Amino acid sequence: MLKVVQVSLVVIGVFIIAGFVFIAVELYNRATDPDYRVLAENPVPTKPLITALELGPTASVASVVATSSRIAVLVRGLEGGDRVYLLDPVRAAVTGVIGADTLPADLAG
Repeated sequence: MLKVVQVSLVVIGVFIIAGFVFIAVELYNRATDPDYRVLAENPVPTKPLITALELGPTASVASVVATSSRIAVLVRGLEGGDRVYLLDPVRAAVTGVIGADTLPADLAG
């Protein structure tokens, strides 16, 4: 019986040490990862992200796709054709626009 208690205490001790090591590694990763620092330095946006696009009355959002650090939004019904807006969800800002008028002449068709 005493042997079972000793083994149980050793196993519990190993789990406690492993938990502290995991927490320390995670804190180190978050402290050195630039994406976590950006989230900590910038407050949460107060306006909805789609309103940053300022779409006209004839435009509509056709598709939304999340990438690793951006959100791609396909907007149809704009003058000049469809466009893909790249949004930064942390800063609630448009970081890029892809459309027929922004493509090189040989790709625009």
